[in-house]
Amino acid sequence: GLHTPVLNVPGFKGEHDMPVGLSLVAPRYRDRHLLEVGKAVGKIFEAEGGWETKTELEKEVATV
Repeated sequence: GLHTPVLNVPGFKGEHDMPVGLSLVAPRYRDRHLLEVGKAVGKIFEAEGGWETKTELEKEVATV
């Protein structure tokens, strides 16, 4: 193994509702930096209408 940190960030729904996202890889021992970058990428995805983490049930409860 390479022993490098990897973070998968879900982005959008693609064809057939399959998830499309990014896998971010950082140099060894740069875990904290990778998490900061992942958080920034997640905010960009969210601002652009990206992946929703709420389940259908949570959405229904929120509208009641």
